[in-house]
Amino acid sequence: MAVFTPSYPLTFPTVVGVQTQRFSIVRTVAVSTSPFTGQDQIVQHEGEYWTTQIKFPPMLKVNASVVLAFLLQLRGRRGTFSIGDQDRKTIQGTATGTVRVNGASQVGNQVALDGLLRRRP
Repeated sequence: MAVFTPSYPLTFPTVVGVQTQRFSIVRTVAVSTSPFTGQDQIVQHEGEYWTTQIKFPPMLKVNASVVLAFLLQLRGRRGTFSIGDQDRKTIQGTATGTVRVNGASQVGNQVALDGLLRRRP
């Protein structure tokens, strides 16, 4: 018997469009409140990730089976797939110039850039 092993990341199904999509970011933050002073100690840990909720429009059974097969191939949290913002599939504006990182020893979750010019159409 042949065994099918999916190759991750999977390709998001395109048999039907996405009706709505909502992104949210999850940050791992611990809060500890002192029972004596009432002061909070807040620590932001490294774990950050994006989630998305996707709503599909009503679909025919043949299309629904493609979407269900995709979801089953993910095998819960084991599998991965890539998806972008379905409302922003086209690039807005034109970026020109020579993009450089502004500062060699940056830390954290932001990068300072320099040399980027943006013109609107």
